[in-house]
Amino acid sequence: MRTWTEKEQFQHYEDLTPEEVEALKEKVNTSIYRQTYHIQPPTGVMQQMSGLIFYNHTYFIQTVNFPNGTDHQLPYWYHFKGDQLTHLKPHHTYMTPEIIDQDRRLGDGSSFIYDNDLYMMFTTVSNDDEPIYKQHVAKLTNDGSILKQQEVVITHDQGDFNMVRDPNVVMHEGRMYAFLGGQNQEGKGTIIVYKAVHPFQWTYVGEVQTSFVDESIRRVAPDYFRLNHLDFIIYGFEEKHQASTRYLTGYAKGMLEFNDMTFTHSDFKTLDDGFDFYAPKTFLNEHKARVLFANMSMPDVTYLSDKDQWRNCLTVPRVLTIENGDLKQRPLEDLKSLRYNEETALGYATKFNRQLHPFEGTEYELIVDILENDATELYFELRASKFEATHIIYNKRLNQLTLDRSESGPLPEPCETRTSTTLKEELKQLRIFVDASSIEIFCNDGERVLSSRIFPSKDSKYIRTSTESGQVYMKLTKYDLKSIIEEPEQEESQDES
Repeated sequence: MRTWTEKEQFQHYEDLTPEEVEALKEKVNTSIYRQTYHIQPPTGVMQQMSGLIFYNHTYFIQTVNFPNGTDHQLPYWYHFKGDQLTHLKPHHTYMTPEIIDQDRRLGDGSSFIYDNDLYMMFTTVSNDDEPIYKQHVAKLTNDGSILKQQEVVITHDQGDFNMVRDPNVVMHEGRMYAFLGGQNQEGKGTIIVYKAVHPFQWTYVGEVQTSFVDESIRRVAPDYFRLNHLDFIIYGFEEKHQASTRYLTGYAKGMLEFNDMTFTHSDFKTLDDGFDFYAPKTFLNEHKARVLFANMSMPDVTYLSDKDQWRNCLTVPRVLTIENGDLKQRPLEDLKSLRYNEETALGYATKFNRQLHPFEGTEYELIVDILENDATELYFELRASKFEATHIIYNKRLNQLTLDRSESGPLPEPCETRTSTTLKEELKQLRIFVDASSIEIFCNDGERVLSSRIFPSKDSKYIRTSTESGQVYMKLTKYDLKSIIEEPEQEESQDES
């Protein structure tokens, strides 16, 4: 790909000519990696979610986008909304905060409700050698547009904390609390908390006090919620390992004392054992269920869709529950409304590799119910062809499920190709969501999940199964899935001031 000039990197979307906009859309929409039922940027890069909320009978998913392409450096807000999470419509409008220019970047954010009005707290970062991080609050209209100027409510320089960003605003006993990820004076990752009784007046509370011992240099995208009388904090952390950076995302559960931010908690546990899962956010849906979305891309990774001038998508929405003390993640029940063209099969997997007919496709949901298992290892090949396959391996003795994408097609750079998760109980069911460039594997009704990007060719559409030795009797159910996005008839640009 060619190198962008500085003028192109910071060009406003609304300054593109109609011909340039159409050429960009054409390149994006003809990408073979374009997803069908995942939320993705219309064009360019969807960096992260800046708001996720159910308000006034409507779902809002606000994202930070760089719409002009994968080298664009001027951030905009873009959001999706709808009365169902499986029926969303793009807002038609790109909005750029008035305080964003070449000298200041736009970071993550959090939507919240105060006095029946919609607000958003978000981070901006200066492009200095020693960046200054500021938290702003904007009041929004009922359709998600900016109504009030973005006031600075929290400022951090190189003092007590650094890299303070990614606010998560929650209500507790009539007050608003903002949980922010960052780094303390010792260079270790931390979570900092502020409180307020009014959206534009915040005071410092303190750091969340934990017993974690890790080498993280920054805590990323904290998300606090309460579930079944337990306090949960989801966060990511960033560790430096020689020349590389390692990112992990997970959670701890326990009891949080809001008066001094002491958190008595369990061990940290990863949320997803796949390759591409970052900066998750949760919120309550219309039924008061706790729903999670996450980015299905990682920082500092080049993906195959970059050449088509778009990057990133969100995971399918997941409902979080606590059962027997364990956190489970299940696909949102409403996803079933996307199903069509049901196909079922009942039979044995043996040591002879078998291609399942008429089971094939590139965007589908596959449910595998294991009825009897006498095999040492069970193998699945998805998005398979003569030269490509995404491998799922279950080892019965170790009770371990492995995802191997080494032969799935061209790979992101840099990337790992093999990951595993250990189950508490013997594998009884897999529920697998495959899209044009992703796979999400839910094990044993949401006990563990593996989410990853894959980039196979269009011809890689077959499903195969086999065993190492022995046989497995199972039922397979496959559904094709419809899109959750209504394509906009037109798209405008709006520069808020």
